[in-house]
Amino acid sequence: MLSKDDFTQYKHQSFFLKLKELAAGKSRNPFEYKMVFFGGTGAVGGQAVIEILESFAYIRSACSTEPTSVPQLIITGINKAQIEQFCSKLFQVFGKRKFEKISEDGDESVWRFDRFVELHFKTLL
Repeated sequence: MLSKDDFTQYKHQSFFLKLKELAAGKSRNPFEYKMVFFGGTGAVGGQAVIEILESFAYIRSACSTEPTSVPQLIITGINKAQIEQFCSKLFQVFGKRKFEKISEDGDESVWRFDRFVELHFKTLL
């Protein structure tokens, strides 16, 4: 089980500098990520999702070549109404034209942000 000591090495680091390192790094593909946000449609988790989307947009614009991988964000919400409310917030922040619905199956849906990041919305109940 992880403890707070597992994260102390990351304290007091600049998020912006880490983004620059990730964008410039050739040894790792910064887009080969799958991230899960439990409660990602709530206030704190939702803001984290927004910041990650902004970060991926920044890294993508800083890369000299077009990425070959597609990052995936799995975002959970309590129910479909909460997910739809969060999607409305995303549309307000980034503009609805940046999003494309790929699929929908019951309460679950997949959207693509900026023709790049896949957002997988899943309900918990």
